[in-house]
Amino acid sequence: MRRIWVGLAALLASSAALAECHDQWHLRVEENRAEFRDDGGVAAWIPARIEVSDRTEPCTNAALLGAVQRPELVLQGPGGALAVQLMDEQLRPLPSGGDGLSRLNLNTGGVTRFWLRVPQSAFAAPGQYRGQLSSQLQGAGWESRERQTPINYRVKPAVSMAVNTASYPWLSGGGSSYRLELGSMHTGLRRVFDISVTSNARVTMALESENGALVHESVPESKVGYSILVEGRAYSPSGKPRLELGRFQGNRPVQVPLGVELGEVKFQRAGRYSDRLTVTLTARD
Repeated sequence: MRRIWVGLAALLASSAALAECHDQWHLRVEENRAEFRDDGGVAAWIPARIEVSDRTEPCTNAALLGAVQRPELVLQGPGGALAVQLMDEQLRPLPSGGDGLSRLNLNTGGVTRFWLRVPQSAFAAPGQYRGQLSSQLQGAGWESRERQTPINYRVKPAVSMAVNTASYPWLSGGGSSYRLELGSMHTGLRRVFDISVTSNARVTMALESENGALVHESVPESKVGYSILVEGRAYSPSGKPRLELGRFQGNRPVQVPLGVELGEVKFQRAGRYSDRLTVTLTARD
């Protein structure tokens, strides 16, 4: 009697498991939460996730993802086609699932996160880029219907700048803070260096001096005037100049000469002089 009951329960459980495979799941792409990482070229990383219901989870262990029209998943927009790479939650490429698709192993708990990596997209032509992601769940003896999820990703005007300090022995620092050493001052002393500007739009440069001149660190009344040099033109630091650098072309950096030139240096108090100059670049359509 006991053996018959156990065998019957196992048979009923197996039949129930097959009967309860429901096609209840969602794939969500969160384009507005895209992150940018410099991993051999600035790429956009768009988070996405698959949510599987309790009634579907026992039936599936993987998802097949890829382009609706094989073989390559791309986003089409003003700058042409942007390739999309599918990555797992640990930022690793998804393995092949055959037929031009990628395989994403699903987590227990109903939610599996992954990424859409869009290389070289940070400085693509601004505008809306669209595509469609095909997805299908699979399990032992069961598969869901294939679904198509729209991707709508907007590339915004962007700008970045960098300085190769190794080329200038009197320039140090990095990131957003640099120190320019003038050494022993004399009238007409110049220091010019290149900033590498990358942008996909029109760029404006704003210059703002903290003091409008070089100020003696112990006696603030003692000052030395100087000019800011941008692409060979001189500007007064007290005027807070705002300059149009023009339109830039995507991922090709442009070298913009920036520097300072001292004014009259006569009968000035001996000592150390300094000023803080803020350089702000803004990109716009």
